Amino acid sequence: METATMGPAVPRQPFAIHEDAPTDEIEMVDESEQQTEEVRPESEDAVGEEPEEEEMEEEEEEEEEDDDASDGSESSDGESAPDHVTQDMERLQRSFPGFKEKYRLIKRIGEGTFSTVYKAEDLAYDTYVNNWDFEEKESVKWTPPPVKRQRNRDHAALADTRRRPKFVAIKKIYVTSSPARIYNELELLHVLRNCASVCPLITAFRSTDQVVAILPYFRHADFRDYFRQMTVVDMAIYFRSLFAALEAVHDAKILHRDIKPTNFLYDPSSKRGFSSTLASPKGRAPTQGRASATRAILFKCTEQTTKIDIWSAGVILLTILSRRFPFFNSADDVEALIEITTIFGSKKMKAAGLLHGCVLETTIPTIGLHGFNLEKIILWSTCRTDGDKEGQGQPLDADEKLAVEFLNRCMDLDPSKRISASEALEHEFLRLPDRDAHTVQPGDDVDDEMDIVQG
Repeated sequence: METATMGPAVPRQPFAIHEDAPTDEIEMVDESEQQTEEVRPESEDAVGEEPEEEEMEEEEEEEEEDDDASDGSESSDGESAPDHVTQDMERLQRSFPGFKEKYRLIKRIGEGTFSTVYKAEDLAYDTYVNNWDFEEKESVKWTPPPVKRQRNRDHAALADTRRRPKFVAIKKIYVTSSPARIYNELELLHVLRNCASVCPLITAFRSTDQVVAILPYFRHADFRDYFRQMTVVDMAIYFRSLFAALEAVHDAKILHRDIKPTNFLYDPSSKRGFSSTLASPKGRAPTQGRASATRAILFKCTEQTTKIDIWSAGVILLTILSRRFPFFNSADDVEALIEITTIFGSKKMKAAGLLHGCVLETTIPTIGLHGFNLEKIILWSTCRTDGDKEGQGQPLDADEKLAVEFLNRCMDLDPSKRISASEALEHEFLRLPDRDAHTVQPGDDVDDEMDIVQG
C-alpha cells in the first residue's frame, strides 16, 4: 500500500542548552539558594502546585464544553456516535498506515456531496512547524506577566505536557470524486494558504484510492442558529471577513463558485470567519437549494467572472436582512430562474439574458414587468409593513438603508456594474465600527485560555 503526502512538514531543529562554567561568585549564589530551599517548608510547594493542576484540569474541561457548544457539529464529544459513523471512523484509521499515531478522531462534524469532515486531535503537533495555527500566532502577540514563579523544572515540564490539545479538521474525499477535481481543490488551498480569511491546507495523504486533506479546525456556529439575531454591525463584521477571503481568491484569478453559509465558517463569539471550500467543478451550479445560483449559471453562460461570487454573497446578505433561510428554495434551474425573475421583473431579466446571448420569454401571469424593490421585500419579510400598535410602519434606519444600498450593488443584474470584492471592502457599510469591540491591553484582567477561532 503506497502513500503520498502534500505540503511537506519541516521538523523543528533541536537545540542544545549551553551552560557556562561555574565561577566562585555563581557557586556562592547557588549555595545561598540551596540553604533557602532547605529552610522553606515542604507544605509551601504543595499548596502552590496543587491548585494550579486543578485549575488546568478545569480549563481543559471548560474548553471541551465550549467547543461542543459552538462548533455546529452533529454530536458532542461525550455522546456516543452512531454505529455507522464509528465504523467509518475506524475504517478511515485503518486505510492509512500510521494514522493513529498522528491523529485521534473525535467525531464527525460535517457531511457533503463530495466529502465527510471529522474533528481530530493533532497528536504530532509539536513535531512540525505550524505556521497555519492562527490561535498560536494570536496568543504570542502579547503574553500577560506570570502570576507565580515556577519553583522547579519538574513543575515547568508538567505545565508543558499539559498544554491545550490542538485540533484539526480531517476531510475525507469520496472516491467518486474525479482525481482532477481533488487535485484542483488541494492545489488552490495550497496556493491560498497565506491569504486572509481562507482556510489553509496543512497537508494531504493518499493511500490507493483514498484521499484525505488535513485542515485547521475552526470553531464556528451553525448559520441557522445566529443569523436572525445579527444586527447591522454584526452583518458588517461578517461580510468584512467574507469579502477579505473573496479579495484574496479573486486576486489569485480564482473563482470560488460555491459561496454559501455552510462554506464560510463563522464564529459569532470571536467575530471571525474563514472560507473553507474552493472551486466547485466548472459549469456546475451550487447544490444547496440553489440559493447562490446566478443568472450566468441559469442562462448556461460559459464565460463567467469573479462577479459570480459577489452575487452569491449578496444572496447571503439578503437572507440575513429578510430573516428567511433559505431565501431561494428551488428544486431545479427552471424554478430558480422563475424565482429571480419574480423579484427583479421580466424587463430587467430579459436585458440580463441578452448580456449572455440568451432570450428570456415567459407567460407566467404572476411575474410582473418591474418586479419588487429589495427594501420593500425586506420590510415585508420582517413584518414591518403592517405597522405598530398605532398603525404606523417601521421604516429602515440609517444603517439598514446602508446595508440595502450595499445589497443592491452586490445583486446588480449587470456583472460589469456589480461591485468587486476590493471595492466592497471600501464601502461604507463594511466600514461600520464595532461598537462592542474592546482592545485587550497589557495589564487588563483577561482569561489566558480565552477561545479565539480554532478549537
